[in-house]
Amino acid sequence: LFTYTPGSSIVAGEKIVGVAGLGTTLSNGNIITSFTDGVFREVNRETGGIEGERWQKVWKVNKSEVDQFIQDFQNNNVNFANYPVIEDWPAHGDVQKGEDYYQAPFVDVDFDRVYDPAGDGDYPCIEGDQALWWTYNDDAGPHTETGGDKFGLQIKTMAYSYECAQCPTPWLDHTTLYHYTIQNKSSNTYNDVYYSVWMDADLGSFSDDYVGCDSSIGLGFAYNGDFQDDQPTGYGVNPPAVGTMFLDGPLSNRLTNFMYYENDFSARGNPTTPGEHYNLQRSIWVDGTPLTEGGNGYGGTVQTNYMFPGDGGFCGGQATGWSEVSENNVPFDRRYIMSVGPFELAPDEIVEFDVAIIWARDFSNDNLGSVCELKEAADSMLVW
Repeated sequence: LFTYTPGSSIVAGEKIVGVAGLGTTLSNGNIITSFTDGVFREVNRETGGIEGERWQKVWKVNKSEVDQFIQDFQNNNVNFANYPVIEDWPAHGDVQKGEDYYQAPFVDVDFDRVYDPAGDGDYPCIEGDQALWWTYNDDAGPHTETGGDKFGLQIKTMAYSYECAQCPTPWLDHTTLYHYTIQNKSSNTYNDVYYSVWMDADLGSFSDDYVGCDSSIGLGFAYNGDFQDDQPTGYGVNPPAVGTMFLDGPLSNRLTNFMYYENDFSARGNPTTPGEHYNLQRSIWVDGTPLTEGGNGYGGTVQTNYMFPGDGGFCGGQATGWSEVSENNVPFDRRYIMSVGPFELAPDEIVEFDVAIIWARDFSNDNLGSVCELKEAADSMLVW
């Protein structure tokens, strides 16, 4: 989520990554404005059809198929019928249509800066044992979820995970990682920008969740509100916990805000306007009331940026600090937003973020032990 208060280079080495492109007006009358590179481009003025269908998909690659492709190429035995995603890897855009020339990252075997798997043996550059890659621009269409303005931001994302019997980091095979590359393709400088991750965990049964955070390690999490996750969709006893953490990004990976809201339309409920979304990113309730310590975070006297940062007795000790456990809250359908900001985003500026989503389950200490295990997993991710 990007909101604001109004107011070409190539990476060295063999990994080729995207660089800036230019906007243009096409000869057929389609307009690519100065704040988009053509990824999910403007509507065709003549036909009403959406341009850029090439980019309206997600590419999935397994490390095993990349490894096999490298071996087959070295043995002069490549059958591209076995490697459709490597052949179709979206390494380049069409500069005549205003797209960036460099799109999805690839290994440039002969350093000619052109993706050519058939001739040179180039291949996708991915993280993990399986990766997904996609790109989009927020100028594609109306922002129906927030009702907010278009900013002309291009987002390139790689999601990836590992499968390992003996992972170098515990819980790594229970973690999904995301690398975001976000570029301001507009001519505007955006001030007071917040980057946020939104989570509706719905752990098993969706209606009985608690949430909390550990600001010292940049972690937000959801866990079950009682010892048994309700059936038939629930996990039963000793339910798991799920957490989200920032691994890298602006402001030195500092979690600046953690806020939750409930799935209703109360003062602590769902946002419906751009301003309400922006409020939640800054630890302000949808009605403009600041988050305060204690109780349910509403109507107190001490303002704070972090909702439920206390220890609910997750590792078997006494509960300390402010948590859902200490407040004996009624579990509910909770959503949370964790943010980094504010920062400035200048025209053509690129910011990058790494986010981990970790799943952990412990079979002791009822619903709380899984949070203890989740925090151990988060600590291990920070030093990985």
